[in-house]
Amino acid sequence: MTAIQYIHSRGVVHRDIKPHNILISKDFSLVKLTDFNVSKFNENPNFKYSTFSKENMKMYTYTGTEAYLAPEVIEDLEYTEMADMWSAGVVLFMLLTGQHPFHSEKEDLIKEITNCKIEFKGEAWKKISSEARDLVSKLLEKDYTKRYSAIQVLNHPWIKSEEVEQTNQIELPGSSPSDTLQKKKFEKDRALAYRSKFIYRGARELESQI
Repeated sequence: MTAIQYIHSRGVVHRDIKPHNILISKDFSLVKLTDFNVSKFNENPNFKYSTFSKENMKMYTYTGTEAYLAPEVIEDLEYTEMADMWSAGVVLFMLLTGQHPFHSEKEDLIKEITNCKIEFKGEAWKKISSEARDLVSKLLEKDYTKRYSAIQVLNHPWIKSEEVEQTNQIELPGSSPSDTLQKKKFEKDRALAYRSKFIYRGARELESQI
């Protein structure tokens, strides 16, 4: 997510975020966003990025991988950098469950995405915290003006709880029960998401079949 925030702040919209374009080191310590072949680069030397805006860059070109495209792109409407955030939501959904949120093919797939009906059903979701589900729903929001930006994601409780885990390896005196509970919830979700050593590979195989 920090990579997405960085490129957006530099006037770049990836436009094809998917498992195939995310590289992860063997020990999971390094994640890189790759393949900027269809990306939009702002060439305005006076470009100024605003963390409060969700319309820093506007585009019209229909490009990317359909299964990961935001509704506004598929509907051939003007879109912004928030299209990347939808794609990130699809990837997060897949990492948590090992499944794609949209299962249909071609025309039915397009209808499914534009209808934007996200269901948190199945055994996988029963084991995932409400915070993780909330973040997925904030990313897979049809209205891009309400969809979470990279900055908002980085400040979401589920992401912030990762920072708690990384900086507080032991429980400090005076830590509140809510902090401890939050950390436990993240640890549970992380255990599921970090199965992604296998899920990620499966997601890429699934991607090739869509």
